[in-house]
Amino acid sequence: MIDKILVPTDGSRHAVAALDFAIDVAVRHSAALYLQHVVAPVESSSATTRLARIEGLPAALQQEVRRSPRDPDVWIDVGREVLARAEQRATSIGPLRVHTRLDEGDPAHEILACAEHEKVDMIVTGSRGLGLAREIFIGSVSSKLQQMARCPCCIVKLQSEPMLFGRLKDLS
Repeated sequence: MIDKILVPTDGSRHAVAALDFAIDVAVRHSAALYLQHVVAPVESSSATTRLARIEGLPAALQQEVRRSPRDPDVWIDVGREVLARAEQRATSIGPLRVHTRLDEGDPAHEILACAEHEKVDMIVTGSRGLGLAREIFIGSVSSKLQQMARCPCCIVKLQSEPMLFGRLKDLS
């Protein structure tokens, strides 16, 4: 039985695809959604890259990011906006139970900690599409979750992402 679904979100297209999938599962199973955004330490990634992942930020927040890209409070504001949008998207579908959570730290660690604390039945996350070589050497958050989560972890890919070996029907 699926009663609780954790959906980490960073506002990217991949995260929105994962959210839409999780909403569908939650509706079918009358499950609660736990939406989480993790603010990673500013020094761990460039502000420009982070802003590019979050499409459609309000103009005032975009200006705040450009003005103070290394200010952690700015990224907390961005996280709040990302969570608000995800919550609005989920609740617009119907009467879902939605919980939001904003954390700071290493994304994989914080997501796994949330999953344990909330005793979720499933984690649904977006694929980041880092590329095979980079993923082998560095690892992605979704790969770490897949390996370390104690519950099932569903990684949602965008429809347009190429598959490494083509579609299954192409293999037969």
